[in-house]
Order: sequence, then structure tokens, then C-alpha cells
Amino acid sequence: MNFAKAEFIKSAANRAGLSDGSERELIFAGRSNVGKSSLINMLLGRNDFARTGKTPGKTVCVNYFSVDGISFVDLPGYGYAKTGFDERNHWAQLIEAFFRIKTHPRLGILIADIRREPTDLDRTMAGYFEGMGVPYIVAANKCDKLNKTELKQQTELYLKEYEGRAEKIIICSAYNGTGKDELRAEIEAFAQK
Repeated sequence: MNFAKAEFIKSAANRAGLSDGSERELIFAGRSNVGKSSLINMLLGRNDFARTGKTPGKTVCVNYFSVDGISFVDLPGYGYAKTGFDERNHWAQLIEAFFRIKTHPRLGILIADIRREPTDLDRTMAGYFEGMGVPYIVAANKCDKLNKTELKQQTELYLKEYEGRAEKIIICSAYNGTGKDELRAEIEAFAQK
């Protein structure tokens, strides 16, 4: 799979703009500020493909990218405290509408900040994947910010939370590239199914 062969397709701000699900989809989901866009950029080997910023909550639409024939879908980040209730509610409705579309095979990438315990919102997102029959991988990002002891403790926490539910738990860092090859291998395996 050629990860450099990537192009932006569209942003959907409402249900009418969502894709019809005619391509297989790799779905990126996670709380605001977990480094979702940075992780997508790492996978594609580009610094500026998916929109990143210093302020969390930049992804407010469902963004579609085509990467060598696979649809990469960047869902709005959830749980950003400074976002108003109406906007958070709109995002939740948009994500729910997205999951209700019948589509070709899907694989979820649930991105989490490994420094933090999984939240109720993370569990809700995992529940979306599980409830809709979408297998998912947990990408525990920002491992570069922990020392060895902390990393071991947090890895055990994530294994306890997701083992037996997620297809795989990959410790990664969008900053230094840890986990990049393992994530790419999982995506390539999905692309060949």
C-alpha cells in the first residue's frame, strides 16, 4: 500500500454530506487533543496533510481522505470541555449518523492519550465500534511523554481495559514514530481483505 498516495476528498458538516459508504473505510476516532491528526500525518509520512493545531477540537467535520484506494475517515474529536453543548451534541449526532451508514468493510482506529486513563467517552466510542460490528485497534498515542515505569503501568491499564475487545493495542507516538510500522501493517492487512 502506498501511504504517500493520499488526497483530501471532502468534509461533511452534516448528515447530507456524509459518504455513501461505497469504499472500505479506515475510521480514526478519539478525544480532542489526543493527536489524531498528527497520527494520520505520521502514517502518511506528511507533516501537513490532516489539519493540526495548538488548540484542541480543530476537527469539527467528518473529513474524508483517499489513500491508495482506501477511505480514511477522520471523525470529529469528542470531549473538548471548551466546546459548547450544542456543538458537542451536533458532533455526537453526526458521528451516530456516520455509523448508521451501511458500508464496505470498516476498521476503526481508536486513538487515546496513553498518559490518561480511558474515559467514559472513550468507552462510548469503543461501544460504537462494537455495537456496529466494526473491529478496531487502540492506538495509545504520546508514549514518548512517559518514562519506562510509567509506560509499563499505563500499558497494563490499557490492556486491562481493551484486551479481548479491541483487535490490537498498539503503543505509539506521532511525535517520534513509535508504532508507525505496526499500525501501517494492520492497515495494509485490512486493505487486502
